[in-house]
Amino acid sequence: MIRTANISDVENVIPLWGGDIRSVEHLGDRGNSVFSFKTLDGRIQILRCTDPDFRSFDDLLGELHFVNHLHAAGVPVAECVSTIDGRLAIVSPCKSGNMVCSSVAYAPGVEVLDTSSHWNADFFREWGRNLGLIHKEAAALGLSGVNPKRWQWNEENIIARAEQLIPSDDVKSLDEFREVMGRCRLLPKDQLNFGLIHADHAPQNFRYDPEQNRITTFDFGNCCYHWFVSDLAISLSTVRRRPNRQGWLHNSSTTARRRR
Repeated sequence: MIRTANISDVENVIPLWGGDIRSVEHLGDRGNSVFSFKTLDGRIQILRCTDPDFRSFDDLLGELHFVNHLHAAGVPVAECVSTIDGRLAIVSPCKSGNMVCSSVAYAPGVEVLDTSSHWNADFFREWGRNLGLIHKEAAALGLSGVNPKRWQWNEENIIARAEQLIPSDDVKSLDEFREVMGRCRLLPKDQLNFGLIHADHAPQNFRYDPEQNRITTFDFGNCCYHWFVSDLAISLSTVRRRPNRQGWLHNSSTTARRRR
């Protein structure tokens, strides 16, 4: 079970980022314990507390360095903010055990749901543009990536242990898994098609400013070395599960043709 943190756990942590402990709000526990707070000069920041058994300290540092590389290159992502004394992440004791704490700037805008009036061609186009900018800078970073290094896609536990997790009598699933893995091993890996990806680029992990038509992405906790097309598949899967997806596809295509 992944350990979590509560507001009393982070009261000694918030001041390290110049935060006012009276402003702390617990936003939820989804892999990480996430809080918002205000700095003494009024800025909103997000604090994330991570179980080191889920993501190690070096894993977190690799993620934070990647995000700040993107931010420095002008990609709209929520910048990772250092503590007052210049640390991107710290280890802090909590009631459930030690947690790795880090902070990012608050992402402006709204979460766009499929019932929103913003769920339209302009939003989809910006979604793709933002993801393309991430991939462009990841490609510029190269296959050496960041230090500490993030993991390869096939090192994820569910893939690395798949043959133990799939029941031995489920021969069809085992055969299909081995076939897919065999085909993946044949795919080329070069700087233009393989590198660090977000790995969960969907509306819950970015905010959209409709006035600026601009997406700001956050939560790179799953970022890893993978083919860039995997990010596209993950994003499209968000739309594929919606019952009226064909209508959106038709409307988006029609709008694009009119603009040309």
